[in-house]
Formats: sequence, C-alpha cells, structure tokens
Amino acid sequence: MNRRSFIFHTLLLAVLMVLQSTFFRHLSLGGIAPDIVFVLLIFSSVYQGSFKAEGTGFIVGILSDLISLAPPGFNAFIFTLSAFIAGLFKGTVFFDPVLMPVIFVGVGTFFKNMLSFLLKSVFLGNQGMSFFDRTLWLEMGIHIILAPLLFGLLKAFKIIRMNERETGYGG
Repeated sequence: MNRRSFIFHTLLLAVLMVLQSTFFRHLSLGGIAPDIVFVLLIFSSVYQGSFKAEGTGFIVGILSDLISLAPPGFNAFIFTLSAFIAGLFKGTVFFDPVLMPVIFVGVGTFFKNMLSFLLKSVFLGNQGMSFFDRTLWLEMGIHIILAPLLFGLLKAFKIIRMNERETGYGG
C-alpha cells in the first residue's frame, strides 16, 4: 500500500466522519446511530496494515473528538488502538464477503465499547454505568448487519482492491 492510498483512505474516512455527524446521525435505530466510519476503519485497517492504520485511526479519531463533545483524545485513542489491532491481521486471514466482515466488525465494536467503558470508568468513575446494556448489543447488531453491505460497496467501487498475495484476503 502506497502513500497515496493511505491519504485516500484517511480523507475518505474524514469526509464520512463529517457526513456521519451531520446527515447520517438521523439514521438511528432505538436511539443508536451506526458508526459507519468505525466499520469502514476496520476494513481499511485490515487492508492497510497496522502501521498505516494507526495513523488513519488517529486522524479520524481526532476529527471525531473535534466534532463531538468527547474530551480531546478520547476517540483518537479508541480509533488508533482499534485500527492498530485490526491492522495486525493484514495478510493473515482470508476475507470472504460475509463471515469475516461480520466477525471483524462485531469484535471491533465490542472492543471499541469496552475501551470507551474503561476510559469513562477511569476518568469519570463508575457512575451507574453498565457495559453489557442494550446499547452495546444494538450497536453490535447494527454494525454486523452493515458490515457485509459496506464491504461489498468498497469492493464494488474498488476502494479496496483485493489482491490475495498482498493482503491475504479476497472474495
């Protein structure tokens, strides 16, 4: 993956972050809006590898912190660490069109919520917060349903080029 591709992925996710915070926030189910940027960050990370993915995750996370009411660095930390871990799987798994996107996004969403819960617990104290509430399961469900659809769009528009020898996944 070259520098131009890294810049393209980062800019694409940054633009989607702005769209998500303005237009897509009204697309919610049970008060939970899908985090399309996070879902796409997972795919981008597996494609880019951990080194470039953590850069993309950090930039998109900082942008998320600036757009939202989150403390500076909150989303940057979560997105960077999530992207880095997902990027470790570059070239190690066969990425079929349905099962692997569901697994990666499901585990990624669980991990993102776990990090968020831990950071909130450390800095705000456990003020009646619960990790295993309906919000977690609803967000995981929404992301799992969206994962194969978004992955299919990325492939259809050739945003992610499948080269099994380079990336270890195809479909």
